[in-house]
Amino acid sequence: MITITLAVAAVGAAVCLLVGRLNRPPKPFAAGTGRSGPIAAVRGVPSRVRQARRARALTPKVVERQVLEGEHDQIKDAYGRYLTDGWAMSERPRLSDLSVKETVAFLDAMAAANEARESADNAAYREAVLALYKAWREADERPL
Repeated sequence: MITITLAVAAVGAAVCLLVGRLNRPPKPFAAGTGRSGPIAAVRGVPSRVRQARRARALTPKVVERQVLEGEHDQIKDAYGRYLTDGWAMSERPRLSDLSVKETVAFLDAMAAANEARESADNAAYREAVLALYKAWREADERPL
């Protein structure tokens, strides 16, 4: 009984020490903090990498690509929700019927947009996402 109590107390103390260390603010490092040698140089690298990533992330081409990918994902998510919702499939069966030309056009546009997403050409991807959006609207809004 005494051994178990001591073991529990030791584990509790270790947890308190660990939590105390985790709650402390991080210590400064890198150039200008008084540290020298390879550790300071290595610790300074991540901040330079983050700065470079931020600079790259602000280019218009990257922002446009992120917007296009967001629009593409919205359509894919909407179609995925449709496929997993039995009630929606019963209300709009034409979206899963391959004999409907609008559905086939939508699935072709989806494949084209997926292929264009893999390329670095934003213009081609923009056209593919626009075609996908139009095909989705036509396939989803077609009356029974």
